[in-house]
Amino acid sequence: MHYKIREDLKLDLEDASVLNGKRTLYRIEALTDLPKHGVRAGDLGGWIESEKNLIDNAWIADDAMVYGNAVVSGNAEIYGNAKVFDYTTVSGNAKVSDCAQVCGCSNVRDCANVRGNAYVCGNSEIYGSAEVFGNSHIYGLAKVFGCSRVFGNAEVCDNAMVYDYASVFGNSKVYACSRIFERAKVCGNSQIRGKSDVCGNIRMDGNTVLGERDMRFLPLVQIRNLNNLNER
Repeated sequence: MHYKIREDLKLDLEDASVLNGKRTLYRIEALTDLPKHGVRAGDLGGWIESEKNLIDNAWIADDAMVYGNAVVSGNAEIYGNAKVFDYTTVSGNAKVSDCAQVCGCSNVRDCANVRGNAYVCGNSEIYGSAEVFGNSHIYGLAKVFGCSRVFGNAEVCDNAMVYDYASVFGNSKVYACSRIFERAKVCGNSQIRGKSDVCGNIRMDGNTVLGERDMRFLPLVQIRNLNNLNER
């Protein structure tokens, strides 16, 4: 064990999901140096509910909280004011920071980075070197991986996937079974749904809406302000 729980430093967290309406969290204190995290023995870390929340060489810093059945493992790091809870797993070299929240049965792994005010929940997966930040929401069974980025006020949900070097941002929403990949960009107020594939170097901007039929966009073009491309 590379840390100990400081039972003299505790915090009561209101939580309606538990019987008495609150959880008790405790500060951690490093027992050994953790050079990867810039931590020295004796340094205080963040908050956990129990030892099952933090294993391996992972670390929780600042005022970050990990509780419930969440597990942070590997060399992962949770810091800032981030919260990781429910049945979430954060592993590998993944980082969750700032005011981000990861909950439900979500999985963040590899070198993924979740930060800002991002909210990741449901059974979603963030992995590879993917970045999720800003005020973005990832939920349902969505997957964000590779070197992709989701940010701004974007939403990715249902069974949607964003991967390779693709970006989803602005106020855009990607849902149903859509896939955004290669170097595609979805932004503005775009909505991508159904079983649409958006790939290549395409940029979908403005108020573009892809409907419920299968579509595949590959060219080196920019599409702006197109509505209901699937409707004929």
